[in-house]
Amino acid sequence: MIKRLAKGGLAMAALRVVSMVLMLVLNGYLTRKMSPEDVAAYVSGTNILLLISFVGMAGLNQSIVRIVAGRRQSNRAVGDLLQQCWKVAVVFSLISTVAFYLLLKSGFGAWVKCDQRLVAVILICSLLVSVHKLLATSLRSVHALASSSVLEGRSGGSLANGLYLLVLPLVALTGLNAERAFLAFAGALAVTVPVGFLLLRRALEAEQNSERQDAPGGSGSDRGVLVSDVSGTLKFSVPFLLTGLLGYLATEFDVLLASAYTPEADTALFGTSRRLILQALAPIQILSVSVAASIARLYAAGDQAGLGRMLRYSATLGSVTTLPLLLICVIFPRQILSLVFGDFYADASTVFVIMAIGPAVNCLTGQCANLLMLSGHSTAVLTVKVCSAMTLVFGGAAAASHYGINGLAATTTIITAVENVILWLLARILTGLWTHPSIGLRKPRLASAPERLVDKTST
Repeated sequence: MIKRLAKGGLAMAALRVVSMVLMLVLNGYLTRKMSPEDVAAYVSGTNILLLISFVGMAGLNQSIVRIVAGRRQSNRAVGDLLQQCWKVAVVFSLISTVAFYLLLKSGFGAWVKCDQRLVAVILICSLLVSVHKLLATSLRSVHALASSSVLEGRSGGSLANGLYLLVLPLVALTGLNAERAFLAFAGALAVTVPVGFLLLRRALEAEQNSERQDAPGGSGSDRGVLVSDVSGTLKFSVPFLLTGLLGYLATEFDVLLASAYTPEADTALFGTSRRLILQALAPIQILSVSVAASIARLYAAGDQAGLGRMLRYSATLGSVTTLPLLLICVIFPRQILSLVFGDFYADASTVFVIMAIGPAVNCLTGQCANLLMLSGHSTAVLTVKVCSAMTLVFGGAAAASHYGINGLAATTTIITAVENVILWLLARILTGLWTHPSIGLRKPRLASAPERLVDKTST
């Protein structure tokens, strides 16, 4: 199992790097082929798409890992659990699609300046992105990390984005705009969905063989999650849904605020800067998704020492790989923006520098939110994110309307930094573990005699 995880982790990192490069090329191609007005429509439409997919997944994009990987089960049991999870996702996806169709056709759509021609294709893309994310999470829950990475991504994995990049030049022959770009994206997602289901089937078969060889019945505490039916799955996933939605509001909703309160050209500048910062955070994102199942398993086994070492090591690795990228963004903002997106987008240099500060704090606080969510402290995370989201919605709107995209970027950065520091402190208080980087920390090994995790909520 350990060798399998190590190989999967390396493959996952390599594929996520490929996905990052593909996204950079895609974004650069789109900004050069479309007008700033179309880029603004595409960027805000993508953020609306992500919001719809968050709701449609019902939190299962995070909770599946805890439900499956947090408890030692046979392959048949894992298959049953995944069936339950997907039933919940189907119902929620249909409900969210109808609800957001009505919203986008009403005042909300007008507020964020959503082009009404894009509503139908945005809804289709959101459903397909939800399927991709759930397939990736299902694969990750059974430690098929390499297969998961093919589908994993903010809006589609390396497979779909690679196909999308191949199709775009053909679409551009007749003129590229936001609507045609979304249609090409939907086609790429639809073609790669069957591949995802095939990979999941093979991963379940591999998990069955692995568990037979590992012969369960070992040591450790049983801190896993047992959900016996669809309603139990939904009940367990709701906190993850709310936390993910609030996380979206705190980190992605600023693009919609820019769309609502600033001119289209400024929205294009703000949105492209946000996308590039997210690409710089790829190492942290890779670590976050790859260690989630390990956090759940180590917590379930009661391995305090092993979990602590793994968290500190992952934070160190994430900081070493991400902070230099952010530093380069701060030193050469105009050159980077001009190189990736074109000369027009160099005017976003101030916004770009401000945006780079918040993720630096994220690196230094490590996997604190992941630890809290996967160790049963979702209420604490939820409370912090509610405060962050509400502050951004009202404070961000005021900043955007009075100070433009620079004020909005500063507000988002401050909120993100404060949120991460609070979660870092809560992780220490509630689990007894620090999640920040540690100089000279060696690569973690499995503890020979796992210590029991101590729940410090009562102390």
